[in-house]
Formats: sequence, C-alpha cells, structure tokens
Amino acid sequence: MCKIVLLAVIESVQELVKSLTGKDPNVTVNPDEVVALGAAVQVVWFVFLRVIYL
Repeated sequence: MCKIVLLAVIESVQELVKSLTGKDPNVTVNPDEVVALGAAVQVVWFVFLRVIYL
C-alpha cells in the first residue's frame, strides 16, 4: 500500500491527484521536514557513490 504525499495546498491540484489516483493526498506533512529528509537522502547517496567509485 502506498501513500500519496502532497506538499501543495492548492485545492485544484489536490482534486486532480484524487481524480487520477482515487486516493486522498496527505497534506499534513511539514514541507521543511520533507526538504531536510530529501537532502539527507541525497547526502547518503553521494557518499555511497563516492565509496564505490574511489
């Protein structure tokens, strides 16, 4: 089971996502936390690549 996380609070975008997927998007996520998590994942990925190719 997957969840749809939507950072945009624009009503028309929420309705479009719901019509395309049949699921209500989760809009309760803090955008700052998502950016921080994405940055952390990228750092781990870059370190992983550096270890493999050096």
